[in-house]
Amino acid sequence: MLGIQVGLTPSSFLSAAGAQPWTPARLDGVAAWFDASDPGTMVLDADRRVQRWTDRVGGLVWSQATAAARPVFNPSARNGGGGLVLTGGQFMTGSSGALPLGQTPHTLLVAGHSQGADTQYGGIIGWGGQAKGQSRTLQVRAKNTEIGISFYQVDIASASSWSGTERTVIHQMSGTPGNLSGRFFIDGELNGTHAITGIETVEGGSSFGANLTSQSTTVAGFLTQQVVICRTAISDADRQRLEGWVSWTSGRAGAELPATHPYKTARPM
Repeated sequence: MLGIQVGLTPSSFLSAAGAQPWTPARLDGVAAWFDASDPGTMVLDADRRVQRWTDRVGGLVWSQATAAARPVFNPSARNGGGGLVLTGGQFMTGSSGALPLGQTPHTLLVAGHSQGADTQYGGIIGWGGQAKGQSRTLQVRAKNTEIGISFYQVDIASASSWSGTERTVIHQMSGTPGNLSGRFFIDGELNGTHAITGIETVEGGSSFGANLTSQSTTVAGFLTQQVVICRTAISDADRQRLEGWVSWTSGRAGAELPATHPYKTARPM
């Protein structure tokens, strides 16, 4: 069994000179950073199933007591890097910790690869309550043909799919109470804007790999690489740093980023 070693710096984060490049820990208002490439943040059983996963900045913990329902850590899951594999029926739960509640703005990133095998509206990461407008969940929706954000019965789809491909998906919620709006960014490009009404995220639990309100609705055929949650709508400059960091630490080296992206050819420092 591997013990938790929160705060380790994987060698992929270090430059040749030994300096530490930019990481999500430097983001404004960062509430949680779950690094699926780093087994030092996990407790694994003998089959590399994840019993417990701790975020690197806020100490939020997701856990799963039932062995068959644990996601699996694969140390070389994608592009030579590690990740957590969800094949259906696996999920983890925890508290809502310091995650944004009420009508607080947020930035929510999930980076991963979908094999297009899901047949349900599965939640990748979510938190809050279990009534209309009381939760926030990033979903793979409708057989992976949509990426969506759900506030529980207040559902908004992006304009892109997550079928059979790697994606870096960011959803931002910004504004003031009663005057909120949202934006999707996918692989470094704006993917749609929308109004947000009727939400009030309440204190409750959080979940990974399943809808918070229906843990029987799990994500299948999905590899998670990174999850980052902030209590602010981070600046465009920081959003681009985050996109660049994900690309270069997940082995894509800027390939999915648009030609004009500032980190197309080099990682953020």
